[in-house]
Amino acid sequence: MAETQAVREVQSDSAIVGETSASLQRTQDSPAAPPSHKSGSEQSLWQSFTAYGGLYVWAAIFGLITTLVLFLRPTPYGMSYVMDLAHYLPHAIFYMLYGLGVICFPFMIIALVRRKATTAGTTICAILLTLSLFWGHVDNEVLRYCKIHITVDFLETYVLSNGKPDAIWALLEGDQGGKNLSLYFLGLAPLFLITWLLFIRRLVKRIPPVPKHRKKLVWGITGALVISFVFLPALFRSNLFGSKNRQLLVAPPFVLVKQGLDEYFAARVEHADLPTLIPRFQKAWLEAETDKNWQFIDTSRPFMKTYKGSCPNAGEPAWNIIVISIESFRARNLPLFYRDAKDDPTPFISSLATGGRAAYYTHYYTNGHPTIASFMAQHTSLLPHSAYTVAQRFTLDTLNSYVSSLRDHGYQTVFFGGSDPDWDNQRVWLNRWYDQIYYTPDYEEKDRLVMQDATRWLNEDLDPSKPFLMTFFLITNHTPFTLPSEEESLRLTDSNEQKIKIINTMHYDDDVVREFIESIKDKPWFDHTIVLITGDHGMDLGDRGDSPDYDNLRHEATQIPLIVYSPKHPRIPIGQQEVIGSHLDLAPTILDLAHICDDNSFMGHSLLSVDPEKAHAIVIKHLRFGMDTKDYSVYMPSKNQIMLFDHEDYGQTSDISVQNKSAADSLKEYLLSISSLVNDGYRKDLYH
Repeated sequence: MAETQAVREVQSDSAIVGETSASLQRTQDSPAAPPSHKSGSEQSLWQSFTAYGGLYVWAAIFGLITTLVLFLRPTPYGMSYVMDLAHYLPHAIFYMLYGLGVICFPFMIIALVRRKATTAGTTICAILLTLSLFWGHVDNEVLRYCKIHITVDFLETYVLSNGKPDAIWALLEGDQGGKNLSLYFLGLAPLFLITWLLFIRRLVKRIPPVPKHRKKLVWGITGALVISFVFLPALFRSNLFGSKNRQLLVAPPFVLVKQGLDEYFAARVEHADLPTLIPRFQKAWLEAETDKNWQFIDTSRPFMKTYKGSCPNAGEPAWNIIVISIESFRARNLPLFYRDAKDDPTPFISSLATGGRAAYYTHYYTNGHPTIASFMAQHTSLLPHSAYTVAQRFTLDTLNSYVSSLRDHGYQTVFFGGSDPDWDNQRVWLNRWYDQIYYTPDYEEKDRLVMQDATRWLNEDLDPSKPFLMTFFLITNHTPFTLPSEEESLRLTDSNEQKIKIINTMHYDDDVVREFIESIKDKPWFDHTIVLITGDHGMDLGDRGDSPDYDNLRHEATQIPLIVYSPKHPRIPIGQQEVIGSHLDLAPTILDLAHICDDNSFMGHSLLSVDPEKAHAIVIKHLRFGMDTKDYSVYMPSKNQIMLFDHEDYGQTSDISVQNKSAADSLKEYLLSISSLVNDGYRKDLYH
């Protein structure tokens, strides 16, 4: 039987072979059959895929060159573009690829749907990519010079109004990133278009279709790219990859178009009669100043003041100054500054404040939230813009600071930051004001490493023949308030609730400050040193029973400590001070203690000379306002809504705006007027 089965199989195979041969013969004898619809369709899909895919890849190569030209060249002033290249460059490459994809992918999808990539379609797409590459390079060069993107507001503020780009063109000759190299690189975009039209497009057409067994892999990769195109931007804007602030520095302008237009057409605080606000501001400032030697004298610079007469104690030896700004350093957690607080997480700082050689201010407030707004207010003594981040939007303005005055008087000026100063565009300002900037990713946002590095600088690099200013912006006490693993001995609570666990990182920073002060207190120059300790801002951590609110501008977010300590300075008032103050007052207070009376545009007063009856504090954030006076505190969630509280209502729990409508309306009108005046000052570059 087995033999019979084998014979049958052989006969069957022979029949199949014969039938196949006959079929082949018929095919050769008959006319060629047209390709099936399916095979033609697959061929069209492949051509569409390769046409736009090749165009995208070729544009990406030129985009990569443009990105590397930005990040790897020195700035025109000889510095690195960013201090932490490893974190920024990958983001920049991603956003460059994403920006080109925004242009290219819609064309590809249309072609895939229509199963045809037309010459007109690829040509239009190539032209749009060329314009994007050109615009991206110009934007990159503006970023190199000014750390600001080309936006509608940028063009209106600087190109149409103030003509500042003239200075940029003057710098091209002396560009330390290559003389006139910025102009030469403008040829990259047209080179991309020319090479695509003449060479690359033809090469792409010759790409053979992939074998059938590879097609699923190709389309799988394509699908993954489409999904990535939709979801990765949200991931890159998360805290995991650096949030939107890093995007502001690395994203191409095409990606930021909508954001720029939204900001430009957003509601603004504007006053119908701006010229009347200037004399009103000047009059109010002079009335609140007990030192009557200050005068406004230059009508073209309405904020500039000059000091008439001799500056008090100007001939005395200069005082060293140390400013320590601690992230999210809320008064609400400190019994010395907030009467309802319980245990004190900062015993060293409190002992410094009450030890008989310091003043501590219990009604002191930030003017801006978050850190970058506070950073600018502390340095420049200017209120924030009501809608824009000044450090990012007005980089071509001439904004001086207390650091500028100290440098002019021979001070060594150094800045130590716990977080990346490129993050919020701080470094463009630090480079103008400070001699040296110290930051390294190796700090890992651990403040102890920052202050230990500062101690090393004082021991090894300090020029003892000159006074010095040392400014710190510490970072560890930042949400989510994670204590460094090696500092577990400083843990005060195991709670995971932010409004409670913050005491762990506050206690950590207290110990960091203790270690730093103890490391320098025996230095010969320490007796002639002033130490100021404050916070950049507070924070609403759900203190009112709600979830944390990062836009809230009530006391939990605005009230912060200020301690002014010196072993021997004769003019520091001792003990608790109840005069209302804010970061606007920090710069004038520092210069007052340093016996410097230079011309300035500071909006604040020295806390040693402000009239307590007229002192007040204002905070502004994105069309929200807060204010404290000797009679009331104000919270305005929007420019159309106001909540009024009695000054003694420390927790701001009882809104009395209805019962005190006249006072509420007056304070509301004042806030909107002063904000409008401030906005106009930034737009017209009047603070110099």
